[in-house]
Amino acid sequence: MKLPRRRFTTGLATLGGSWLLAPKHARAEAPPLTFVAGGDVVFTRDLNAALHEQPILEPLSGVQRWFRAADVAFVNLESPLASDTLPRRAHRERAPILRGDPAAAQALARGGVDVVSVANNHVFDLGEAGLAATLEHVERAGMTPAGAGLTRERALEPAILEVRGRRFGLLAFTYGTNHRPERSGPHAARLGEAAERLRQVRGQVDTLVVSLHFGEEFTSTVSLDQRVWAHRCVDAGADAVIGHHPHVLQGVEVYAGKPIYYSLGNFIWGLASVSALSAMAYVEFGGDGRQVLSAKVLPVLRGRGHALPRVVDAKRGRYALAAIRGSSYALKTKLRATEEALELVLG
Repeated sequence: MKLPRRRFTTGLATLGGSWLLAPKHARAEAPPLTFVAGGDVVFTRDLNAALHEQPILEPLSGVQRWFRAADVAFVNLESPLASDTLPRRAHRERAPILRGDPAAAQALARGGVDVVSVANNHVFDLGEAGLAATLEHVERAGMTPAGAGLTRERALEPAILEVRGRRFGLLAFTYGTNHRPERSGPHAARLGEAAERLRQVRGQVDTLVVSLHFGEEFTSTVSLDQRVWAHRCVDAGADAVIGHHPHVLQGVEVYAGKPIYYSLGNFIWGLASVSALSAMAYVEFGGDGRQVLSAKVLPVLRGRGHALPRVVDAKRGRYALAAIRGSSYALKTKLRATEEALELVLG
């Protein structure tokens, strides 16, 4: 069971030294802060229907042992959560319009999710009203959204949680969106805003993670652009980078001692997903919160019923781990195999 934590929201104008951090010696003696992340989450029609069946669908039942045990658990929420009475935007070529049932928020929270990114290309699929509804449902469920808001200032606010006297922060950014908001004001944080914002937030938290929605869809090769963006974020103060959008597994990298997960694949995507292979990131932070003690890739398979994720051991997850290894080879990442995961060699 997770320890109680406090949530914070900050405006751009409030950043300026008002945070009271725990003494360094107290943070150094604290146990590691554990962070776990899954990839892309979309509630498709079959999942939306199942959320109202009996017994109630628990989409994270196969991974909740990890999510509930972690200090902070994170996913990329790709489908807006809103009533089906909201009008959908016009379809773009090869770009489906996504909508998740509002009950999905409670299902994610029951599974242990603390923070979700809404900075992705589908954030305005249901327009401004869809974004407003999504933020409301996420927050009502007790989770914290990051990366988009009804104003630019709100979109750039970090999700901040206090865990055992430490402040954990997460910022989220996207390469772009499939649709534009109907008016000026609503905003999804863009990659070009990441470095400056990370530098602004860095001094306000102990641990800072960044979520990047980027890369080419359906390719396992990490692009040069992805590496440039991820490295810039680490240089600007990120302690770990979590990537998503390609919908398939991509490699991992260690840069300046910090782990980068370029794509964890589809985590929840109903029966329409392109691959049954997925993964979770697991990172332990120690010392003053910036020290990465360990970083792992946990293999996940999606199947049984609605293609829901479940953590498996390295033997059953060998194809997922092989995909990670293969994509990481060009990044010159050193990996160590264990019975349950791949460990990134940090030194």
